[in-house]
Amino acid sequence: MDEAEQKARLAQTEAWKARIASTAAREVRRYRLARGMSVQRLADICTEEYGLPMKRSVLANFEGGRRPALSVAELLILARILQAPPLLFIFPVGQEETVEVLPGEAVDTWDALQWFTGEGRFPSERIPRGETEPNTGLPEWYDDPEEGWQEGAAPIVLTREHARLVAEWAQEQTSLRRIVLSMSSGESEAVRPFRVEADPDAADLMRFKLHEQRLRRIEEDLDLVRAQMRSLGMTPPDDEFITRWTADNLLLALTTQTALANIPSEPLQPESDEDE
Repeated sequence: MDEAEQKARLAQTEAWKARIASTAAREVRRYRLARGMSVQRLADICTEEYGLPMKRSVLANFEGGRRPALSVAELLILARILQAPPLLFIFPVGQEETVEVLPGEAVDTWDALQWFTGEGRFPSERIPRGETEPNTGLPEWYDDPEEGWQEGAAPIVLTREHARLVAEWAQEQTSLRRIVLSMSSGESEAVRPFRVEADPDAADLMRFKLHEQRLRRIEEDLDLVRAQMRSLGMTPPDDEFITRWTADNLLLALTTQTALANIPSEPLQPESDEDE
């Protein structure tokens, strides 16, 4: 690259940085007005509550495009005050159809946001390869220049999966405990006649076994995800979760033993007509 090309590239990058700041400025102003907040009030909160010195004139110049720069610290604090995800200042989904994610590379705003959060590949064009099919005009195949992007996003993907499994585990644990408590303490006589099952105790036991199987499967998946985290040098979420997990399972096991002991070994027989 010769000197002229280098200067042109630098100029393009500077213009791109200014456009990013302009997008953020529009979003800051939009959120500020939606919150019914004045420029002075926003500047005061930055200074007084977050220790980020911010004059009204500086903020007004930023919103007006006369200060084409925004630091990461300013972005985070403004987003916190305005109760908006910081990413939406840069990738305003629903406001801008496309964004210039890199100098000279305008892409779909949602695709850019997903790339930034590790949920998707960088939205580059796939490269056509092979012969072109005469009838369709399509190539034999495409090469993906972003192949292998999942490896770089693995920490985000694994952490998100871990959170999903923990939430699913907690839901199953709650369902299981409700069944166990119902089995161990018994249902009120006012509720039991409204059960539609022929044998409510057997139905409870079947539901218990189903939730227990789901719980074991989720625990196995969690063990696998945590092992994958460690293999990447990550630290899985806090040990407090494991402690609660073990304690809850021990308590559930003790409660379950009591509940199962109260279930008849033989299904309840329906009342005969002679008893009426």
